[in-house]
Amino acid sequence: MTDEDWNRRREAAEAAVDLRDVMVEILSAPGEGDDDATEAKRHAAVALDGIEAAEEALRLWRDIDEEAVELLGEEPFEVSEE
Repeated sequence: MTDEDWNRRREAAEAAVDLRDVMVEILSAPGEGDDDATEAKRHAAVALDGIEAAEEALRLWRDIDEEAVELLGEEPFEVSEE
């Protein structure tokens, strides 16, 4: 994986945080009885599941020598010297 790929992982993680914030805002907004608001909330709930799946894909895409992305809850890999 190149440095460019790593930067893309970090950028994607940052975008996921922003997107999650907006989806949570949609879910917590009033709008009972409004068909559009109800539909928006339904899509936001599905989107949150998709964001979690995307973050897991980003975590799995990490190379052993790559720095951790804190937004993804990653920690540095421990290198054992045997």
